[in-house]
Amino acid sequence: MKKLLVCLLALLFASLPALGNENLHLLVNAAAVEAKDAPSKDPSSDGRMEGSGFASPEDAVTAYLEAMKAGDLSGMLSTFAIETYIQNVDTAASLERMRAFVPRDVLPLPLGGEYQRQIATAVRCAELVDDLYLQMLTLSWPEAYSDSYNDMIVQFEDEDGIDDFLAAMADSDIDAMLQGLELTSFADPTELSERYASEAVQQIIEKQRSAYGCDEIADVAALVTLGGEEYYQFMQCVRYGEKWYNFTQAGTLSHLMVADSRNAGLVAVADLEEDA
Repeated sequence: MKKLLVCLLALLFASLPALGNENLHLLVNAAAVEAKDAPSKDPSSDGRMEGSGFASPEDAVTAYLEAMKAGDLSGMLSTFAIETYIQNVDTAASLERMRAFVPRDVLPLPLGGEYQRQIATAVRCAELVDDLYLQMLTLSWPEAYSDSYNDMIVQFEDEDGIDDFLAAMADSDIDAMLQGLELTSFADPTELSERYASEAVQQIIEKQRSAYGCDEIADVAALVTLGGEEYYQFMQCVRYGEKWYNFTQAGTLSHLMVADSRNAGLVAVADLEEDA
């Protein structure tokens, strides 16, 4: 739990640059107190953020969805390759694949020491949580402000506008929505997209595998019901040795299906279309 709070703080600092110093100081103090008093709840006995891995990619996605249904963020994160990815990422292969190094993209970095490794681990967690934050907004966004969400900015003319917005956001009970999540089945990626099996796409996946330093990659599409509607939860999974982990809440298949990147891989079936 303490490591999770550190990851959340990293995300908070990155996403709320406009906070005043006084408010930021209060937030830091509050988080520090909670981290000090919180009981240990690490996914594994050595305090790593990730769990022990799974026998198959479907098992990894199932565990993620079960934790999501329970509203267990720590459990969701524990299904991902975090420390294992940091330990195995091939920086040279990653830079060759992207053909550029962007300073704001912290990963991949050449990791020469424990401090760098800790930073990279926190950033990895923060990136995953950032995707889930956008997913939360997508699922709970008030219909009255649907036009504003695309721009990610809601402007207010007066205090009444603020009160109306807060009331609309408060009406959404995403916890209750997630409790109704049910996994129905898994779909074959090649049935969803004929292009997935093409040589060009498989070459892309092979470059990803090399960059991640993993032994195998699998794109998973889990059909779920949520709020009376059918969704696909897309997930790219990776195998290190004998263990499978989730890697990203999206992946090559979701890109082929033109899935909205703000949904962390959870996309309504009715909104999908294969990229021609």
